Order: sequence, then structure tokens, then C-alpha cells
Amino acid sequence: MEFKVIFDKALIVSGKEVREVVMSTPTIGVEEDAMDNAIAAGRAENPIAAEVFLYSALTGIPYDVLRTLPSYEYAKLRAAYDTVNRPTAPQAANAQ
Repeated sequence: MEFKVIFDKALIVSGKEVREVVMSTPTIGVEEDAMDNAIAAGRAENPIAAEVFLYSALTGIPYDVLRTLPSYEYAKLRAAYDTVNRPTAPQAANAQ
């Protein structure tokens, strides 16, 4: 599953304006890699930094660029993450 996020203010990524990003569904491997990046950056004790590394991996937007987002724009990424990470309803084994 993917979820599109549209920002009010464009981000500058590699010299280009980006207003829309796609949040991908996380896997354990992506979450593990994001935590490894936080550790390597010396920011493992900061839960927000670990989250930003994860969102960076899931959107393709660099960590340092995501850090420039105002809180209200960052909240859109959190909502997108909650959407793509939502479990589907379990199937009843012996539904009657």
C-alpha cells in the first residue's frame, strides 16, 4: 500500500521543488535499516530522529530535508504512516 502526501510548501530536493511524496508500506527490514542509520548518525536515543530516518526511507526524501518541515506538515507524514501501516481486518477462521 502507498499513500500520497501533499505539502503546502514545497521541499527542495536536489535543487528541485517537491510538493508530493508517496509513503510506502514499511517492512521490518526498512525499519531496521532506519534504526541503523539513526545509530550511525549518533541519534539513536532520539525517537523523533529515528522516526525521521524511517520516513526518509519510506518516502525517498533525504533526512536533512525532512528535518526542515514545519510540524503541521510533518504531521501529514505521521498520518500517512499510520494509514500504510494499518493492519487489515483479520479473517475469521470459522466464520458462520
